[in-house]
Amino acid sequence: MPDGFDRDDFTIDHQARKVTCPNGVAVAISGNGNATFGGRLRRLPLGERCTTAKAGRSIHVGDHDDQLVAARAQAKTAEFAAAHPRRSLVERSIAWTVRTATVAAATATSDPTRSPSACASLR
Repeated sequence: MPDGFDRDDFTIDHQARKVTCPNGVAVAISGNGNATFGGRLRRLPLGERCTTAKAGRSIHVGDHDDQLVAARAQAKTAEFAAAHPRRSLVERSIAWTVRTATVAAATATSDPTRSPSACASLR
């Protein structure tokens, strides 16, 4: 949502297993990694920026969440952008189409030289 909060606007305390929203509301992270705020955020001062979902806001915190957050932060740096130029949408579409066709062809045949691993070596 425009001007809404994203996942990185919430504070995750991995040690205490809690997630805190920008309004300061904290909820526990369940055993399966979900922090569920429900609809209570909509009633707060910044609530309209938290979610528009009927069920409210929830965040999944995986085993490697802290590493993913660090990687997303690194991906926003100028150094990362210089080292990893973005491909255009056309280039991505072509790459996806070629990969999909190659895997489909490998799956459709019993020729061992056209296995998915053999096709991967062609890429």
